[in-house]
Amino acid sequence: MDMRVLILFVLLLSMLIVACTQQTQQTAQQNTATSGQSPPEVSPQAPPQQDNNITEPVTPPVQKTPSASAGYVMADVAKHNSQGSCWTVVNGEVYDVTSYVSKHPGGQQNILRLCGKDGTSLFENKHGGMSRPEAILTGLKVGNLN
Repeated sequence: MDMRVLILFVLLLSMLIVACTQQTQQTAQQNTATSGQSPPEVSPQAPPQQDNNITEPVTPPVQKTPSASAGYVMADVAKHNSQGSCWTVVNGEVYDVTSYVSKHPGGQQNILRLCGKDGTSLFENKHGGMSRPEAILTGLKVGNLN
């Protein structure tokens, strides 16, 4: 008699797990249909995927120099060439990316090599036409390059 109870319990537990799994999948499909995004693929053996998209806009404090009212020159930007103060130029606009160095999904080194320099070609080659990186950059703008 005890073995029958155990088998019945295991069967009921299995049915409950299957029902919960189906409900979760249906909910995910409904949420996906509502949001217009495709559902993420789930595999019990798949390693977690690293999200290389930039996830949050950053608005750092703006540190303007006396030349800010008239714009900046490359000599102004060149003074900010370290992790502690990192400015770069992209498409003729000056950005203080200091606060974003540690947050960049591709690693700090990809931002640090732009410090004090014109980073237009590197930025455009990697992120050109992508709305999220451009939106984050907009929040870091300190002025224009003259």
